[in-house]
Amino acid sequence: MSQIEATPLSPLLGARITGCSLKNGITGAEAETLRRLLRTHYLLVFHEPDLDAEAHVRFVGLFGTVRGSLNDGRPYSMVTAGVDEGIGYHADFSFTRVPLPVVSLWGDEVAGDGVAATGFINVVRLCAALPASLRERVAGHTVFHASDIVDVGQRSGQRLSRADVDRRAVACCGTSHPAILAHPESGEEILFVNEYLSVAVDGMDPEESDRLLQDIFTHLYAPQNIYTHRWQPGDLIIFDNLALQHCRTAGARRLLRRVIVSEPPLADIMPSRLPRA
Repeated sequence: MSQIEATPLSPLLGARITGCSLKNGITGAEAETLRRLLRTHYLLVFHEPDLDAEAHVRFVGLFGTVRGSLNDGRPYSMVTAGVDEGIGYHADFSFTRVPLPVVSLWGDEVAGDGVAATGFINVVRLCAALPASLRERVAGHTVFHASDIVDVGQRSGQRLSRADVDRRAVACCGTSHPAILAHPESGEEILFVNEYLSVAVDGMDPEESDRLLQDIFTHLYAPQNIYTHRWQPGDLIIFDNLALQHCRTAGARRLLRRVIVSEPPLADIMPSRLPRA
């Protein structure tokens, strides 16, 4: 009999999970319970000190096919951030042709006491809450997501603007996705637009596109919409990368191990590099 307990973290999203041991292995019944809880809460938080990479990868494999995001052959990557190195809200790899469904992070090294943090918003909830006038402007449009990651194995160095992409000022690639996207598992509507990787609404002139994106961002990133996870060493999180967006808040130094789920290999879903001007 599973002893898993899920304690909601906020009315917005998330649950803290107790009653199972990732290091000792998850039973089939426990795995099904955890998959159901992820569908319900979108973010699950565990505390698993000394969790090794093999156990982390094995756990994430319960939710889909694990793929490495670098070219070093490892099924995980290490994500580091120095003091006050923040990054805006995004869905990991939203610029790929097939968005990634699940991402997991484990706190390897975290400075301070709860000073390093990751913010989350629920874009299923916020899509349902779109004002009618804004939904009318958004519906039926696609949005171009772009990144300076042009090959598997690279890391992003900067957020791209529409001008960067239009001028081909840096090596970049990208993909257009519906602004309102159906979740491939649940069918729920997702507002699939984010401040870090979404650079333009297709078919609009730059000024109109910028106004619409800004109005979407104002709706999404209001303070009351944000749940903040404050990292402690040994924390493990796994989240629905489509239903949620996340950001790295400026704060203490941290080193996190990242494991991602992607049914196709990343090399198969990377967009073509846009030609330099």
